[in-house]
Amino acid sequence: MKYFSTFRLIIGGVALGAAFMLSACSSNELSETEAFQKEKSAEGLAEASETDASKEKENTSSNANSTDGNGEAASNLPKYLPEDFPLPSDAEISHIHSEQTDGKKYVYFRIRSKESMDSVTSMYTNYFEKRKLEDAAQTIDQRNIIIQGESPTYSEYWSMIGGALTDSGGVIELTVSWEEL
Repeated sequence: MKYFSTFRLIIGGVALGAAFMLSACSSNELSETEAFQKEKSAEGLAEASETDASKEKENTSSNANSTDGNGEAASNLPKYLPEDFPLPSDAEISHIHSEQTDGKKYVYFRIRSKESMDSVTSMYTNYFEKRKLEDAAQTIDQRNIIIQGESPTYSEYWSMIGGALTDSGGVIELTVSWEEL
């Protein structure tokens, strides 16, 4: 329980820092955020049992496609993630980490897509409205999307941070974490 509370505080701090960095320089250089993500992934792997580690290998995927780009649920989602989570039609999923600690499930992954920022923003804004996030914070503009909050209805916490990469020809990258409350 303490792990998830601490994790939410850390993710909140990282989100604020990422929002500042993305807004200030409109660059994809997120070295502090990436360092945190690598550290978090390494921590999770170290804490996972051998069974969890082998299950994680089964969950690692470089590509996953949704049934369509209109917010339909994806066919190959990371383990534990709600099945109705939408993905852009050309979504590439990477850096997947799924674990269960103290009976609570947790998922972390990245999505890359060449769909328009408007399309991606609309898809996830609609999805999170349906999830009825409370204590939610969101920052959305032409280059960035940050949505965080918890859903008492579904007993879950979400964090999505990312945006358009400046030097990658229209690619959008989003970092998503989800956990049970």
